[in-house]
Amino acid sequence: MRKIHYFCRAFAKWMLKLKRRTKLWQHLSDQSRFLPVKRQSASSRWLMLLKRILTPRIAVSPGRKREGYLRKPSSDSMAFLLDSCTVKVLSRELLSSCKPFHCGDTDLDEFFAQDAVPNHEALLGKSYCFVLDADPATIVCAFTLSSDSVHVDHLPNARKKKINSRIAHPKQKRRYPAILIGRLAVNEEFADKGIGSEMLSAIKQFSTDPDNLADCRFLAVDAKNEEKPLHYYEKNDFRYLYSSEEQEAENLDLPLPLKTRFMFFDLIDLKKS
Repeated sequence: MRKIHYFCRAFAKWMLKLKRRTKLWQHLSDQSRFLPVKRQSASSRWLMLLKRILTPRIAVSPGRKREGYLRKPSSDSMAFLLDSCTVKVLSRELLSSCKPFHCGDTDLDEFFAQDAVPNHEALLGKSYCFVLDADPATIVCAFTLSSDSVHVDHLPNARKKKINSRIAHPKQKRRYPAILIGRLAVNEEFADKGIGSEMLSAIKQFSTDPDNLADCRFLAVDAKNEEKPLHYYEKNDFRYLYSSEEQEAENLDLPLPLKTRFMFFDLIDLKKS
């Protein structure tokens, strides 16, 4: 009984201290907005230091996102494509009625103009595009999807455990169903306007549509091993299957430097968020 009594007293003191810290933190937040401009440099640093000390240590370190707390694509994240465009299957008829599609990459331009339809006819990948409602002859962006899987049986133990930890133990498998983003491009006229991120948000929504013929757990992509495409997928919450380029090359028996990096997005995050 004495131990329980001491524990209750300690817990009560800790709760009181936490309450005082919370009130002081709120007070400092309010006061820091009204600092005179001349005193801002010295006083604001002091206030920020105090707030750091008093703030509960539950935040994730900068540059690192807590798994399971990724943002859910909303209608706001696809505003332009939803409001001003219509998604269509890329067909020969559509290509003949539209202006030539140019994204700034010759290989991608040739793929969507010449190879996308034959690939679909051979059941190797289905291409879609968003067409501008105000000018149906303009293709705003295009992408190709096909079936794939994320193999975990050959991964290093640490990476395998990281992926399997998010799946109930009885359901853990050697590989998990995925949709592969084969090609993805934005019209040069609409570059640097966030259309690429809107397109990825739309693909995430399409992949989890309840009317789909089959379910898949992941979105996967073999991203070009270059700074711009890697950053693009990173900022849209894709993660690397392997912890480093060296580890990926060793496990796949490929020479360095790699041409692509395999990345994935866990679609279950859309349901949890």
